[in-house]
Amino acid sequence: MVTLHRYFIAANKMRIRFEKALTNPKVVNRFPGADPLTRLYMLHVDDYGVFMFYWYAGLYVLIEGFKELNLKDAKIEQLLQSPNVEALRLVRNATFHFQKDGIISKKIIPFLESKDSVPWVHSLTEAFSEFFLREAAKRRRDEQSATRL
Repeated sequence: MVTLHRYFIAANKMRIRFEKALTNPKVVNRFPGADPLTRLYMLHVDDYGVFMFYWYAGLYVLIEGFKELNLKDAKIEQLLQSPNVEALRLVRNATFHFQKDGIISKKIIPFLESKDSVPWVHSLTEAFSEFFLREAAKRRRDEQSATRL
């Protein structure tokens, strides 16, 4: 559980940096007249895009660990029923595995085109946060009970 939490911390730090980058008008409006292809390219190399894709890829690693450890959480399990899980796996692959099809991998398109991927990824991140907070509180209670014996 501690190891999985480490992956959550890393993914969540990328989320925080991504969201902070989006509050900077100089970052968001850096290429105002750019065509869509250039804007997509910049999404892969500018701060906000790098942070976003690393957050998303790290979130998929959490999914893998959650499943491998056979952990249970109703909210997370419900969110994992989404087709976005497979699309997120492809984002992870495109982010962390070399793609020789060019700077813009076709693997990211299903996730970017999904109508609910943005709220879903936020909900999943929040669900993992709640899960780890509950587990930490439970462990503290268990440790306190053990020391009283």
